Amino acid sequence: MRVRPALCVLGISAMCATAGQAGAQLLGVEPELPAISFDNQGSTMYDAATGTLLVDASPTAVRRSMSEPPRIVFPATSSSLRVFQIGVIVDSSGALVSGISGDDLYVEGRVDLDGDGVDDADGVLLTGEVVAFGSADSGGPTDLFDFEVVTTGGLLAALIGDRVGIQLTSEESDFAGDFTIDFMGEAKGTAGGICVDEDVEVFCDAQLIDLICDNGGHHGHRRHRSRRSWWCTNRWDHDHGNECEWSYNDDGVLVIKSDSAVLRVTATDLATGEVVECETELCDVEYERHSTHSSWGGHDDDDDDDRHGHGGWWRRGWGHHHNHRRHRDRDCRKLIEIDYGASGGCEGVDVVGVIDTGCGHVPVEPGDLIKLDCGNDRGHHGGHHHRRWWRRGWSWGGWGHWRH
Repeated sequence: MRVRPALCVLGISAMCATAGQAGAQLLGVEPELPAISFDNQGSTMYDAATGTLLVDASPTAVRRSMSEPPRIVFPATSSSLRVFQIGVIVDSSGALVSGISGDDLYVEGRVDLDGDGVDDADGVLLTGEVVAFGSADSGGPTDLFDFEVVTTGGLLAALIGDRVGIQLTSEESDFAGDFTIDFMGEAKGTAGGICVDEDVEVFCDAQLIDLICDNGGHHGHRRHRSRRSWWCTNRWDHDHGNECEWSYNDDGVLVIKSDSAVLRVTATDLATGEVVECETELCDVEYERHSTHSSWGGHDDDDDDDRHGHGGWWRRGWGHHHNHRRHRDRDCRKLIEIDYGASGGCEGVDVVGVIDTGCGHVPVEPGDLIKLDCGNDRGHHGGHHHRRWWRRGWSWGGWGHWRH
């Protein structure tokens, strides 16, 4: 299963920028579509005394995808202006110090995005704050600058994305790589969404859907998140060790017999090759405990207090709790739904999930159902039943302890 961030699939391939880079080298941002282009009639000016770099140009077109033509940007109705401006403060080495007062990036105009003759955006198209700046002296009259911007607003903010990369080409430039002296030149380029590489995060989970016992009965139909189980399926003799087998039934459901089944998920960052893994022990998936009212005057365990007394006597009374007792003496299988996924990565994440049954590895997808016989019952110890029960409850296991 391959997961890609939305910005990275909207246009052409991208090299991801790294926030915080600055100084006398380019960031390497490559804006993706949708993108805004600005013309070469603009200007790039730097004042060494204040460290202020200002770019003043006009937006020319917006292009949403390679399958659509660029759509011309006209002056905004309210102001009769087309504006594309960038302003930052840098130090004598060219490292970014801060933005300017107000919006570091400001774009204004009017555009019909789908070509139907009706303007889709008219006014402030995009605003943002510059978080990284790069520069490169070519040794000739054409120099390069680039910016990474966090989007703060504008009518095209949702279209362009949360992070904007700007490539600026300054022709007729007298920039010599020195930020201790003034320089100037023209300005043209492109502003579009960029993919900022984020750490890959992966999750692997399982939900207990039902408990299916040997008489065909069901022990409830509730969904519960993964937690440690207080018992698994039973009646496997410990002297036999862990039996292990798996197969698919006629309904295509994976059936596993093992007390060591583990969901293992591996996520690979397609940009860096970084691998992140997680695992969930499926026999530890918890089923919420139930009880039935006994003719002895027992109490329902659904209350979230300390009156649970599984297999023992409810404190403050002689009401016997039946709970799962009637199910412990017959074989049951857990019906479990698999869930996993990953996020992050600049160029997407490749995610693979398998169940390690202890005697083989079986590929699974999110949403797959499995029937699991857990083998050596976690409610057995040395062939004896030990019931998990609440404090102050009499039990076959003793007084005042938790037993599994």
